[in-house]
Amino acid sequence: RKLRLLKDTLINVVLGCFILIYVIFFVFEGSYIFGALLGRIPEGFNVVEYARNGFFELIWVMVINMLLYLLVNAFTKDDSKTKLNKGLLITLMSTSIIFATVSFVKLGLYFNKFGYTPKRILAMWGAVVLAGGAIFVITSIVKTKSYARSWIIFAVVTYILMCMIGSGFNLY
Repeated sequence: RKLRLLKDTLINVVLGCFILIYVIFFVFEGSYIFGALLGRIPEGFNVVEYARNGFFELIWVMVINMLLYLLVNAFTKDDSKTKLNKGLLITLMSTSIIFATVSFVKLGLYFNKFGYTPKRILAMWGAVVLAGGAIFVITSIVKTKSYARSWIIFAVVTYILMCMIGSGFNLY
């Protein structure tokens, strides 16, 4: 019992630290990160630098969030997760959805300037799949049922759609 309490406390502290870092990041870098939503590019950046750098940074953060979720899931059972633990995981995944939205918008700025290419569409698909993954994780936490299979199906179906749409633009 003591070990479980220590484990839960450690997990909650780690999740809380990540969330705190994201909140601090949003506060101090909000104009940089959310400028894309308003179509603004920060001074000293061109569209290419802003979109590419920001995109890959945000994708890595989403990957880290997913890995954190998988680690927490590996060390705790669904029935042993506390409300605090579930709330922190939902908050963490919500930040992934925010990051995915910003990534998607940054790519949109890039697309508007330079057009579509297979790599750019694949990057956009990756952002959509990671956002979808975060939504499926939140649903899993709330309903205490695994939606991993649904996420895989979502990824495959969206990939097929992307290929079909992409071939219509003569990109491939």
